[in-house]
Amino acid sequence: MATVGNTVTAAFSVTNNTCADSNLEPDVTSTVPDLLPAAGIEPAGFRYDYAPSSRTKASVALLPGLFAGEWLWESTSARLRAEGFGVIRLLDPLAVLDWRSGGIEDLRPALCAVLDEHAVERCTLCGNSLGGLVALDFARHYPQRVDSLVVSGAPGLEPEINLAIGTPRQISREFVLRLVENLFHDPSRATEDMIRRTADVLSERHHFANAVRALKASREYPLEDILPEIRCPVLLAWGENDRVTPVEYWKLWARALDTLHLQTIPQCGHSPMLERPRVFNELLLGFLRRRREYGDAESTRRRDRVTGSIG
Repeated sequence: MATVGNTVTAAFSVTNNTCADSNLEPDVTSTVPDLLPAAGIEPAGFRYDYAPSSRTKASVALLPGLFAGEWLWESTSARLRAEGFGVIRLLDPLAVLDWRSGGIEDLRPALCAVLDEHAVERCTLCGNSLGGLVALDFARHYPQRVDSLVVSGAPGLEPEINLAIGTPRQISREFVLRLVENLFHDPSRATEDMIRRTADVLSERHHFANAVRALKASREYPLEDILPEIRCPVLLAWGENDRVTPVEYWKLWARALDTLHLQTIPQCGHSPMLERPRVFNELLLGFLRRRREYGDAESTRRRDRVTGSIG
């Protein structure tokens, strides 16, 4: 049974392979509560829902994006739970946090607290956009807590993140539609519910200011320095048509580092789990199954070394 709407607070001062599938998964209805206002987060913490594993010991933590919270992962969360994985899903977009006095690194204690709450010693972290950068940072500094990473649309390598939206005086539907046009390869795949929820987040003036500060923090983050220090396997599931964080910058690193495994998704923009959920979910599940098979084989080898067995 899933635990819904938990809050964990921590000392966080911020208030080339191609996969194709033309079919989209059906929408998954979310039962999680609506967003909490930013004013309710001090010191900041993560609201989340949790579903324990049923058939495996593996857990997956789904991190939010800058503008998208729990609805970013509705399809993926449902699929993982159906496959028996434990799922921790953070509910609020990162724009609800106050980024005036901190950076990416300040999210580590809150994420640790969420894992500790349910005695999750190791997990796979999945992050899109800014959530992907949070996942990479956490894996570098807490390698003992991370089995693997699945990242898409993470900023930090491109010269500048360009959402081409400017600084509006008022958040209108037209403004959100311009944002959608930059984030999606095919804007028609953005549902009315996605548009409404994004508008709800950005209509709070301080949320938009938080987003601007968060983007600045991502530009200042030393990603090129930490990538070679991440030891766990990393699946880069990238939209081939991502204009916000183009995949070309990551192709160079995927060729240079054995830990990075790049899969590009055609006809897809910045958020594959929204625009091409079926393809993304199959990539994710295939990666997790290979990790589980590797872990089982490694456990057998360790046992055989102890017992003197010969395969």
